[in-house]
Amino acid sequence: MLRVGFVLALLAAAAPGETGWNRKVEDAALEVRSNAARAPNGVAIDSYLRAAQLLQDAQPRLAWEFALAAADALKTRESVGYEANRVVRVLMAINPAEGERIAATLPGRPIAYGGVALHWLAKEEYGRAAELVRQAWGEGVCFSDTRSVLTRLREERPDEAAALYRDIVALFPLENATFTNARTLLNCTADLAALDPAAALPGFERLLAATVRQDFDSEAGQEVKATYTFGKAKAEIAGAREFFLVPLGIYLHTLNPESYARNRVLFEPWHNQIATVTKESMTRTARPSQMSLALRNSAVPPQPPPPIPDAKVPLAEALAAIQRFPVEWRAHGNSTLLLGREGLGDDEQLQLAREILRLLPGTPFTHNRLRVAADLFTLVAEKAWKPLAAPAANALRDSIAAIGNCPEPERSRLTGSLELASAYNALAVGSRAAGIPLGAADPPLAARKAILDLKDLLDQRFDFELPALDGSRYRLTAQRGKVVLLNFWASW
Repeated sequence: MLRVGFVLALLAAAAPGETGWNRKVEDAALEVRSNAARAPNGVAIDSYLRAAQLLQDAQPRLAWEFALAAADALKTRESVGYEANRVVRVLMAINPAEGERIAATLPGRPIAYGGVALHWLAKEEYGRAAELVRQAWGEGVCFSDTRSVLTRLREERPDEAAALYRDIVALFPLENATFTNARTLLNCTADLAALDPAAALPGFERLLAATVRQDFDSEAGQEVKATYTFGKAKAEIAGAREFFLVPLGIYLHTLNPESYARNRVLFEPWHNQIATVTKESMTRTARPSQMSLALRNSAVPPQPPPPIPDAKVPLAEALAAIQRFPVEWRAHGNSTLLLGREGLGDDEQLQLAREILRLLPGTPFTHNRLRVAADLFTLVAEKAWKPLAAPAANALRDSIAAIGNCPEPERSRLTGSLELASAYNALAVGSRAAGIPLGAADPPLAARKAILDLKDLLDQRFDFELPALDGSRYRLTAQRGKVVLLNFWASW
């Protein structure tokens, strides 16, 4: 009786503290939400998702509200990328049944369905992943993560993988087939051809029937260019239909010569090269050695960066080579050396960091400048390079502000991007680590600061203090950023 009464007394004493803690969490969550709601779309979505993940265990109701807010923000976007996958993965982690239902209502359904499928794979719910693939392909959504589902099923349930592949071939639409859907089926079929060529043939035949139709590539939104390498010879192609005809010719010539002969007129421009392909070289040759996709009527796509000198080149020579890069790639070159070259001494790292700071103000704005500035400030904060902390923070702030000077449509894309969200996160986290006050922060930065405060508050719930042998005391939260080893021992 005494024990029961004692426990009840403890619970009663703890209740007000727990209630007070919950109220603090709700206030901190409200601060995140109010600032995220006034931030650019990509920053808002990222902020909602980070808050949902932080709150998932301690406050599942609040976590679900943040996940729904991210889904609502996603629905306002004109174009959707990987952020749809992130939103769905968080929804599924909190409430799988509702998450799957909501995924079907989101824009960018191919990416959203991919998030659902990857969730079920992670849970080893292979049957549910396979059924989702069938449902999606039946709706004409041939999402690229189908490839991941088939690969995992072949490892765990080969017969189910074979049945699923046959179904997606049958479900692939011949009329108005899009480049994206056809590419998904080609990748899935090419994977299978390396293991079971005979089983893959129906997929190649189906693709050929779709790509030769006048209505193929009905979305017609992308300019496709690719290079296929046949030993020392190369075939340069331009066009969505040609992108498929070359590999289909390779596979059919190797696996089904009769079918190839019936359709040879389609492959005539590349027949001499295709005729040199063997079963051993089939898979390698059917993959483009180079490929580019660009939106039709868009601005000229940026040129790729020059190759960065490898580790065998002495640092001084590498720096001299980077100085000859176009101005928009010099900071990128130095950043690649700083982050990727092993064995650099402290003085060499500082030299590279200072050179990046010198180059950033004169670097024309691209998403690459934003990434370089964020990576630099993160490293400066981690290394505790105090003399560089404020200049690196200012360089990141200036790079964020420079988005306003970008021409459209790049400005709108970046303003709503997760790249901008990552830059704000680097600024908030790095400023705290370096002891730089954020001051009167704009909504995106204020949302990031509020998330850090929310994390601190959640960490405090599990905080504790223990005495040392010398009488001093250690608190868990005071050890943030350090490795903590708890040794439970007894003296008997």
